[in-house]
Amino acid sequence: MKNRFDVTFRANLKEANSKISYNIKNYDLSRVSGKIRIIPKLIYILYKEFIYVKTYNFDIIYVHDRIPLFIYGIIAKLLDKKLVWHIHMDEGRGFKKLYR
Repeated sequence: MKNRFDVTFRANLKEANSKISYNIKNYDLSRVSGKIRIIPKLIYILYKEFIYVKTYNFDIIYVHDRIPLFIYGIIAKLLDKKLVWHIHMDEGRGFKKLYR
């Protein structure tokens, strides 16, 4: 391989090589009140991750879930970065008709 690529796995998991400690599992997002309560936390996460991505100047951002899609989607748009979303079966059902 001619070029060398570095991958940063940023997550709240022991396998991650870049740990984060954001916890949003305590928020009930099934109700409007829970969605309103989480907004300040999401703004904080967006700010911190924006600084992180800008500092390390990643070429591509890969996300796995919906909430990171929103956070890193905004960051990717603001910093003109490419975003890849691993679409799971649940989210992908709506795309099925599009590609058939």
